[in-house]
Amino acid sequence: MPQTAKQAYGEKKTKTSVGFTLTAMTFLDKMAREENLSRSELLERMVREKMEISTLPKEGVPTQAQCWNSLKN
Repeated sequence: MPQTAKQAYGEKKTKTSVGFTLTAMTFLDKMAREENLSRSELLERMVREKMEISTLPKEGVPTQAQCWNSLKN
């Protein structure tokens, strides 16, 4: 049985909306199909791949402010 998002990442996902060009959306859909993932899960994995472990607090899930601050550095 597949894990839920909360089980997989230890936190609840937040709904959001983003805009893409048709070219980017087409490519995103193609990548998601190739990986057998939803757009949401593909983007989640791409972002997490780019996150540096050193920017995460040792005590667990970072706050929104900590996430934004890590992007500024």
